[in-house]
Amino acid sequence: MALRMGIDLLFHPANFGLTTGAIQSQELCMHELGASGYFLQNALGCFLIAIVAKHKPLLNEHIAVGLSTGLCGSLTTWATWMQLEAFTTLGGEVWMAIVSVVCMLSVSLGSYRLGEIAADCGMGVKPSIPIRVHRRKAVDAADASSEEESGRSGSEGATTSDDAEGVAAAQVHVDWALEICDEAPVREPSAKDPPLRAWLDGLVLAGASVIIVLTVVLLVVYKYDSGLLYMAMAPFGALLRWALSMGNAYTAPLPVFTLVANTLGCAVDAAAAVLAGRNVIGIGHQAWASFGTGFGGCLSTVSTFVAELRSDKLGGFRMRATYFLISLALAMAVMLPTYSLAKC
Repeated sequence: MALRMGIDLLFHPANFGLTTGAIQSQELCMHELGASGYFLQNALGCFLIAIVAKHKPLLNEHIAVGLSTGLCGSLTTWATWMQLEAFTTLGGEVWMAIVSVVCMLSVSLGSYRLGEIAADCGMGVKPSIPIRVHRRKAVDAADASSEEESGRSGSEGATTSDDAEGVAAAQVHVDWALEICDEAPVREPSAKDPPLRAWLDGLVLAGASVIIVLTVVLLVVYKYDSGLLYMAMAPFGALLRWALSMGNAYTAPLPVFTLVANTLGCAVDAAAAVLAGRNVIGIGHQAWASFGTGFGGCLSTVSTFVAELRSDKLGGFRMRATYFLISLALAMAVMLPTYSLAKC
């Protein structure tokens, strides 16, 4: 959450014109919450989670969960992305919203692939195609029958040793063949792994501390008082998302509980935006904004969602497309009625 807010403060609203902000209407009660940037955050989060997934065996189990669920999951936000898509749709620019969804999904998938490439070039793991070279011997049917006849005649003493050698030389053909092994190479742990793991754990903790300190400094410099409230609510959303993810093992291959977490995040974000719009100033506005951005934003995730789309466990293209379309439809089914029917 701290990194997401820091990026938003430095580059806001760097969504590169993919979506518009909240529409100005005296009837509709909507308010764009803080930390509304999603483009750079989603791209960076998908890039990082691919690296974490590649090198998960080298990391401490708790550090790996913290990086994937805590850092990458909270850096990316499905709810904020869908909120701005809903605002764009209600503003009458439906085609722009559709193009935005396709572009952002393509960027997220591309960032994940770049993360996989970057991960292969580090920590001693290099991309390779295992190929084995071996000799192959082939015996045709005519030669095989000749061999059987020569064997029988040899046992009866009807052939000489020179004839048997000639048949054996004629029946066997030797050539070379390449066999590509489809199994992924397994990297065996070495004696250097424990020190490397300890070094990585320390680096992760140091990096997290630096991010938090820099974010606090930015909040003070930009006088962003609501930022601390966002950070206070963020852990609750991330922990609930992690708890829900435990249920995906029972619904495999479809990650139903990731779908539930993203839909709940959209519902929380939509309700908080409406309630914040009814409390334009004061602590009530800050409280609802922090609840939507901190709790709802961290309850939803794009990085885990993209990792699931890239996983072979989900199935083929039809299954992946269905999963994405269901997620998009549920998000719009929650947000569009909330924004269009709520009145101030």
